[in-house]
Amino acid sequence: MKRSSLLFYIPPPLIAGIAIGVWQYLQHQPAQDAPPEPTDKAPAAVQPKDEPGPVAAVRPPAAAPVTPQPSAPATPPPPVTTLAEANALFPELANQIFPPERIAEWLKQSDLLRRIVAVTDCLANGTSPKGQLTFLAPTEPYRAEAGRDRRWYASAANALRTRATIETFCHANPQAVAAAYTRLEPVFDQLYHDIGYPDAKFRDALALACRVLLTTPVPEQEPALTHSGTLYYYADPKLEELYPAQKHLLRLGVDDARRVQKQIMAIAQAMQLKLN
Repeated sequence: MKRSSLLFYIPPPLIAGIAIGVWQYLQHQPAQDAPPEPTDKAPAAVQPKDEPGPVAAVRPPAAAPVTPQPSAPATPPPPVTTLAEANALFPELANQIFPPERIAEWLKQSDLLRRIVAVTDCLANGTSPKGQLTFLAPTEPYRAEAGRDRRWYASAANALRTRATIETFCHANPQAVAAAYTRLEPVFDQLYHDIGYPDAKFRDALALACRVLLTTPVPEQEPALTHSGTLYYYADPKLEELYPAQKHLLRLGVDDARRVQKQIMAIAQAMQLKLN
């Protein structure tokens, strides 16, 4: 940006006043005395003239403070349009969203963008996405234990099975997620078309997946279970009738389920998804 001249900041009336003052000062300067003619007479006493006082230094008017203009926002990089570009860019974007040390193993998986689309499609339909997320599967079995009321409840130790994954998800910066999605959205749309939705937007599938998880009723306390062999079911029929995707969320434990819902809401808002 060009800097403006100092005169730009001095009001025009003040400029005119300065000019007039300078002109008057020059007009009233005493003329130089002619050299005295020689004379034999004693010089008359000369009355001393009043010596002009020192001229006060004239300070130039202070320039008006310059209000810094807000810099124009940086132009966001353009979206990528090919799967090859998106696959090359994805690790960089992922490391801007999550702590890199937490996702190093995740990034070794093949076809991550296709997996994301498939998982989103499952969640939007309420089905289990575990077939696409085998690399995140807990290594310890799900356990239950008898409570004081002699009913079965999920063991508190179950939270350790999924804690690392939940912590990583909750570390994600929602604004960074939104920015990364904007870069990759054309490719996500194409991948979504490829799995059988030629006229749909992937953004709408994301919104529906978020609604499924956000509307999951999370009880105040861990719900009671029944079991058949090594399989456990919710004793409350309303919970057992939930979508498989919703029951996956509940099995994280009530505290972690609420944390995940809170993060989903923050990401959905950052992405401006329509949740109604």
